[in-house]
Amino acid sequence: MWVTCYTDASYSPMSGGAWGVWLRSNLGRLKRHGRCPDYVRNSIQAELAAIFAGVHLSLARWGAAVEGILIRSDSQGALVWLEPDRPPARDKALRKLQSKIHEAAGTHGVTLSGRWVKGHQKTGSLEAFLNNQCDKMARKRRRSPRRKQG
Repeated sequence: MWVTCYTDASYSPMSGGAWGVWLRSNLGRLKRHGRCPDYVRNSIQAELAAIFAGVHLSLARWGAAVEGILIRSDSQGALVWLEPDRPPARDKALRKLQSKIHEAAGTHGVTLSGRWVKGHQKTGSLEAFLNNQCDKMARKRRRSPRRKQG
């Protein structure tokens, strides 16, 4: 089974990053949002954190049933890091996220595919709607207060 994974992220130097994910498969849907790791320091890193969250959530939800994950993102800059023959990023955070994504997919024998979706569209298309929903979830989560650890 293939999972279609819509992702988006929101980043601000003042409040950090957050992501939104909407997953669809034959077995159902899943919508989630969360904070990016503290080492995320720019929007491309936040977008890649959103992609990792989507991959992780797909595998956690549907496990061995997942054969492939189609990542739909409005970030062309993040999608390039999904390419299997892409050399590791020089940027430490990008390299870490790139590694986590490929390790998760490889461990489960899952094929990853990325496809760009134009962001911030006002059309009534399904891809525009889902991208906008992920964007709203990410912005809402980024603007919410950080929870204290410990």
